[in-house]
Amino acid sequence: MKAAGIQPLFGDVTRPETLAKLPREFDWVVNCVAAGGGADDYRQVYLQGTRNLIEWLAPASAEASARQALKKFVYTSSTSVYGQTDGSQVKESSPTEPLAETAKILVETEKLLLAAVAERKFPAVILRVAGIYGPDRGIGFKQF
Repeated sequence: MKAAGIQPLFGDVTRPETLAKLPREFDWVVNCVAAGGGADDYRQVYLQGTRNLIEWLAPASAEASARQALKKFVYTSSTSVYGQTDGSQVKESSPTEPLAETAKILVETEKLLLAAVAERKFPAVILRVAGIYGPDRGIGFKQF
């Protein structure tokens, strides 16, 4: 990333005080978090973490105009927000009616972001990533 001129910054989205310590000289934020475990972990990391980021980056208070304008906020969601498991074609416009509680929390987080876009002009983009794999991930991939 550094070779491309990108300086990564790291903070804990579940702890707003760590975000407040980060420098504000940036244009883009990529929220690419992961939560191991169940619904409580997802709620804390995805939903509350995103709420913390929105409040830090675009507070509803008057101080918002004093902060540097954010050009883009990229949130990585998941294709698990779609409830179709019958092999049918799924498009971006397909209904987001998942069965899993963790996926329902991702839908709630997306709705939180869309509300921030509408109410605060928050420059969010939602990417629904499919087939995430890596260390300790992708059990299905290992079968092949």
